[in-house]
Amino acid sequence: MSAPEVVADRIAGHVPGSGRLGALDGYRAMAALFVVLTHVGFQTSAALRGPYAGVLARFDIGVTLFFLLSGFLLSRPILRAHHDGTRTAPVRVYAWHRALRILPGYWFAIIGAVVLVPANHGISAADWLVQLFVLQTYVPDALLPGLTQMWSLGTEIGFYVVLPLLGWWLLRRRSDDPARNWRRQWSMLAVLALVAQVWRAWCFARPDGPGLLTYWLPNFLDWFALGMALAVLRARPRPLMGRWSGWVVGLAGAPGICWAFAGTAFWVSTTSIAGPLDLTPPSAAEAFIKHILYGAAAFFALLPVAVGDGEDRVSRFFGSRAMTWLGTVSYGIFLWNMAMLSLTFALLDLPTFKGYFWQVLAVELTLTVSIAAVSWYLVERPAMKLRRLVR
Repeated sequence: MSAPEVVADRIAGHVPGSGRLGALDGYRAMAALFVVLTHVGFQTSAALRGPYAGVLARFDIGVTLFFLLSGFLLSRPILRAHHDGTRTAPVRVYAWHRALRILPGYWFAIIGAVVLVPANHGISAADWLVQLFVLQTYVPDALLPGLTQMWSLGTEIGFYVVLPLLGWWLLRRRSDDPARNWRRQWSMLAVLALVAQVWRAWCFARPDGPGLLTYWLPNFLDWFALGMALAVLRARPRPLMGRWSGWVVGLAGAPGICWAFAGTAFWVSTTSIAGPLDLTPPSAAEAFIKHILYGAAAFFALLPVAVGDGEDRVSRFFGSRAMTWLGTVSYGIFLWNMAMLSLTFALLDLPTFKGYFWQVLAVELTLTVSIAAVSWYLVERPAMKLRRLVR
């Protein structure tokens, strides 16, 4: 028996339940804080030069974590239904729940950024429509100051739209043969990953360059597929697992190895092999390398809690009260961090790209977490209580 098979045989016997995974809130917090760090690093130039430039520049991996988390969490009901033949929630319920979770907090942040960032004063009605309907990713020059991070929200919403179609395809082809269902799930994920690679290659092969096309959902389908792969492995029918899936499940029970893999992939991404640290367009090869390294790092970081028992020290830290609370307000942190960064520079009367990383970070984090808490308690959580209106 090979070493991977031994590891899988010893560790993979634990089949986690299908309940809520509290530690994932902590991962959301980490993803949101990474986004804050990379934005502060860029605006203070600490992500462009200095001893920590590579790390700060690559903390945009927080977006990768968000995409994998969405793929994992949102696909679980569909995969569970595909396994056992149960029904999923109607699409109208799913859509209503997603809208309530995303739009009220988002609209609150849009209004805040327009009011607080002077460069946004006097925007046109067309600008308002683009922002309110999350169309920035599809309209050139539509990312307003204080709202430039919203491109990823448009991509996320694209996944929300596509996921029910993927679920419909899976459930229409459900078989009484568990092995066939298992293979069909992996085949679907392989197709999604392939589409992403083809799309990215086509974007860079275009004479006028990729432009906004690399912000669209097809470019990130492989990251969402990696999250969905974690869900497939979590709901695993053990007798159906092959050598490699068993090996990956075995790794989930060895969190130290998982984090070593994740850290190594992330460290390699901080080097020049993954492209420039600034906004200089990368080459096609650099874009592919960075994308693959980010996906690998995020996958292995999530593996212990998504597929394992989540009882290691790191997972317990992410499931701690403080990290859970930060995860709860993490959406607001993501939404408000750029507007608060603009406000921070104004309050401190500091120029951009001239240093002062720690001073800016301290004030920006204080403002961002505070307004994110306001958003959660006064806007997002009350809105979610309306879920019962659509059944």
